[in-house]
Amino acid sequence: MNDTLVACFEHNRWANLLLADAVLAADPAVLAVGLEGTFGTIHETMMHIAIAEASYAAALLGGDPARSSALRGRGGPMTEVRDELARTGAELIAAARTAEAGAILSVDWDGDGERHPMGVDFLLVQALDHGREHRTQVAAILTRQGVTPPEMDAWAYFEM
Repeated sequence: MNDTLVACFEHNRWANLLLADAVLAADPAVLAVGLEGTFGTIHETMMHIAIAEASYAAALLGGDPARSSALRGRGGPMTEVRDELARTGAELIAAARTAEAGAILSVDWDGDGERHPMGVDFLLVQALDHGREHRTQVAAILTRQGVTPPEMDAWAYFEM
């Protein structure tokens, strides 16, 4: 187990849930707002984070990434997105606890039977970077709408 890596994923989960709570507390009309240069609307971006994290966690824990999220293909209200972020956050923490540096997985990303070798290290780094990038986009959209996003950086996390 790598305590530093686990701490990174604990922060990732905390930041996702903090942002989801802020979005849920905002005017519901804000969910449908996007900003040029970002993934999509706030709701679409938060759902994208949850679905992607479900895929990463499934790949790391031996599941099927293509069928890892009930949100995939149908979406869901923000409350379900938050629940998915809580679940996937816990799964990524579990994966970080058991990760073996340098290990290679064979992953079928699209459910088409074609498997691709993926490094555990790559998947873990990708999961962290992906979440941070899209949380920043949601924060920018909220700011543009006059909503102050929560402080999600490491300073805020370790001061709580």
